[in-house]
Amino acid sequence: MTSSGPDRSTYRPVRISAATSLQVSAYINADAYNKLPKHYQAALSQASAAATNDMIAKYDAENPAALRRLISQGAQLKAFPKPVLDACYAEANKLYAELSAASPEFKKIYDSMVAFRDNELPWFRVAEGSYDSYMGTTIKR
Repeated sequence: MTSSGPDRSTYRPVRISAATSLQVSAYINADAYNKLPKHYQAALSQASAAATNDMIAKYDAENPAALRRLISQGAQLKAFPKPVLDACYAEANKLYAELSAASPEFKKIYDSMVAFRDNELPWFRVAEGSYDSYMGTTIKR
């Protein structure tokens, strides 16, 4: 709280861990899943994809209005300082290392996710990042 009232700042990015992503998770025993008839496996796959798509669509559709509401009520958008982001990133990676050392299952999943992220990132920079940067500097609203 400042002398003029509460701090009305909202900080970005919202997600600071490089390991996080929008996701819907369903955990199913692999042996039980493999015993399901193929059409049940397909139905589960389609339902999971639909739930993820629905969640991402709602996230993308509803957040612009939520951001406008925050700003209209006096919130100020601020970026986390780079040292804060760097510290969060370092601490998250320390935690992932601890969890990987303690759990072979976590390590297997985490290593797979990191490999995917590292493979995806160059494409994302070219395809999404450059477009977002262009639109962010071109559209003045």
